[in-house]
Amino acid sequence: MNPMNQYPPRPTMTDEILEPVVVAFIATNPEFAKRCGPDSVQDIVDAYSLSADGFELCKYLERDHGWDTSREDMDTLDELGSDVRARLKQLEQEWMTHNNIKPPYPIGTKVKCNSRRDIGFIDSICEYHPGRFLVRPAAPSDVDRKHSMRWVCKFEEVEPVSEASA
Repeated sequence: MNPMNQYPPRPTMTDEILEPVVVAFIATNPEFAKRCGPDSVQDIVDAYSLSADGFELCKYLERDHGWDTSREDMDTLDELGSDVRARLKQLEQEWMTHNNIKPPYPIGTKVKCNSRRDIGFIDSICEYHPGRFLVRPAAPSDVDRKHSMRWVCKFEEVEPVSEASA
């Protein structure tokens, strides 16, 4: 059993979290706000994806919501992603603090990173993303070695691997 199962789940992006970020974003971009219609907040929330950049978001808005977007809109909406990621990072940090979450395994532990389906060693705690390890691949390629490759894995996505089962 993963020790992280004892905690409430990590916050993930939901429409309830995204909507106030979009409202604030539009309010701080008056030129963009002038071009937006009355349903713009809901349209953006519906079209938004954490992996989409401004170009992709504009394409979704055009295709699914009938927007007529410009290059300027693409550039503006590119900036929305950083606001959304900052909010999600803040919620993850609050989740860790509120639940007194500590790394479930020590540095050096051999683990399977379930999101990568690969095995590595916990190298350190990620200082940029809350609740994540930096994991060094157990069988690094030449490129991995050359670039000191590390995977960023959430605490709850790793599990220790014994030498016998590896």
